[in-house]
Amino acid sequence: MAEAEKFARTEESAGKITPVITRFSDKQEPTFMVDIEKKGDQSRYYVTINAIGGSKLTVDLGVFKRSDPDRKAEENSLYFKLLERIRAAIEEARQQ
Repeated sequence: MAEAEKFARTEESAGKITPVITRFSDKQEPTFMVDIEKKGDQSRYYVTINAIGGSKLTVDLGVFKRSDPDRKAEENSLYFKLLERIRAAIEEARQQ
C-alpha cells in the first residue's frame, strides 16, 4: 500500500484523456490488491479483496489532485486512513 501511495503522487503513467490503471500487489498476500487510476491531474485509489470461495470486493477509497500542495483531499481519503491504521497496527505488533 505504501508503494501505491508513492506512485499515486507522481505524474508517472498518468493518462491525459483516458485513465491509466496500475495494479499493486504482493506475492505474499495475493488476496489484497491496490489499483491506482490516473487521469489528468487526479489519482484515485481502489482496493480489491479476493475472499474465500472466489468472491471479490472492490472499493473506491478516494481521489485527489496531484497538484494540490496541501494534499488535504488525499489525507481525508479512506485510503489514507486505512494506510495509517495498518501502519499503527504494525508498529504496535513490533512493540509487543
